[in-house]
Amino acid sequence: MLLWLCFAFLTAAVVAMLLRPLRAGGNGAVAPAEADLAVYRDQLRELEAERERGLIGDSDVEGARAEVARRLIKRANAGPDAGPAAPSDPARARTIYTAVAIALPVLAIGLYVFTGSPQLPARPFAERQSKDIPDANQAAGIVELIQRVEARLREDPQDGKGWNAIAPVYLRLGRFADAAHAFAEANRLEGETVRRLTGFAEATLMAENGIVTEPVRRATLRILELEPSRIEVRVWLALAKEQDG
Repeated sequence: MLLWLCFAFLTAAVVAMLLRPLRAGGNGAVAPAEADLAVYRDQLRELEAERERGLIGDSDVEGARAEVARRLIKRANAGPDAGPAAPSDPARARTIYTAVAIALPVLAIGLYVFTGSPQLPARPFAERQSKDIPDANQAAGIVELIQRVEARLREDPQDGKGWNAIAPVYLRLGRFADAAHAFAEANRLEGETVRRLTGFAEATLMAENGIVTEPVRRATLRILELEPSRIEVRVWLALAKEQDG
């Protein structure tokens, strides 16, 4: 309920600010002739300021001043009644103000009722956040799984499938040096593929703080041999050229 009251207050405040000229009923409005003359005078002053700053030449200034002066004289000769008249009926202005102030919130609520989902139950932020962050048991399970794979690889360093399985896990965990080593071993034992070469290049780049080393360059060239349409590896080659000057 408090949220809806806040929405109503904010809507009323915005409507009041937007329709403030109507609420004033036209009091203090500038006449059209005075407004036009003020604009032309401002244009003349702006031309002088630009000439002083050296933005435009004297010939351009004189031409522009002549055109503005022509319009200024034409508007002054047209009389005060030329141009659209400003609204001057306070009662009519207040009627428009009230109608718009009532209609906007009603239309907004109606639109939400028909196109939104007001029937959905509320979900506290803490509950939503807990669904997105793995709990302690899940994190412990991931760590245990990594430890088991690492133990098996220590016993059998030639297990290419083990290196291939753990390499992307290292990469997602931010262990970039370990990921680069695992991808390199997987490429050596299981054969080079675009996915493993790309993983090795990306992990090595991250481990080297964005420096394109020679192993990354060789992996990039090999990727282009296997799949010439890969765009990101061309970016890495361009980055290497930029770093080499």
